[in-house]
Amino acid sequence: MISKMTIARRTMYLFQSDIADKLLQPWSREGVVVLHTGRCGSTVISSMLAQDKQFRVFGEIFNAGVREDRRMNPNKLEFTLKGLKNMAVPRIPVVELKALSTQDLRDTEHDLPDFLNAAEQSGYSKFILLCRENYLRQVLSFRTAIERQRYHYSKDEAVPKTSVTIGVESIDAMSSRSSLVEHFRFLDEEYEYIRDLLKDRNALELTYENDVEKGPEVAVDKIFEFASVAPAKVQPTLVKSANQTIQDATENWDQVVEALRGTKYEWMTQTDSTASSP
Repeated sequence: MISKMTIARRTMYLFQSDIADKLLQPWSREGVVVLHTGRCGSTVISSMLAQDKQFRVFGEIFNAGVREDRRMNPNKLEFTLKGLKNMAVPRIPVVELKALSTQDLRDTEHDLPDFLNAAEQSGYSKFILLCRENYLRQVLSFRTAIERQRYHYSKDEAVPKTSVTIGVESIDAMSSRSSLVEHFRFLDEEYEYIRDLLKDRNALELTYENDVEKGPEVAVDKIFEFASVAPAKVQPTLVKSANQTIQDATENWDQVVEALRGTKYEWMTQTDSTASSP
């Protein structure tokens, strides 16, 4: 009896072949790459795009669990990306990558420039950068998900109230054990680097605060336009996992506030959920 994993791997291998590439080329469509850093709305956006038959959404293709199941080889970038593009025919392929240097490509032979170049060579011509401006809330979201051992909730599920400690000296989230301020500086540098890599490419930048938090339909509509497809009626199937004020969800709130006091990140401690970067 052939396992489902074996079938998936063999299927992927067929779509990665040069023969498949030539046969499917007339119906192939330009792909979309979504770069993000996690806990910024990527899953709800992907789940909404997947409801539209114009897209084939593959998710985080180099996530450690996914790459084992489907022959996603981060050391063979073009081979993998081309196979997914062929598998998507006649729909638009959408792939995601956690883009920090400490994330999906960390333990591979390649870096982000390699990935972007391979994506272009494989027929992915549009790039989306999804950011979260409030790094503190992002770290809190990661720590909360780790504590709950759960990252997402559907509309018919109750989200438990959870409070966590945010490490001021070592955050222990987002593959980082640096201090809170050091991590925020690292994110600044990484975002600047990613934006520089995308500046001469066809790119769209979205933020969690402006395009997802008040309703992910905003982000999805922008993606439809960016991908040059007709808008479709799609609905979010997930709910926000944050169901408390930031200070109630953070057990050592006073310590966090003090750590960010006087820094350029102090605004992130504002308790108004609508607060945005200055």
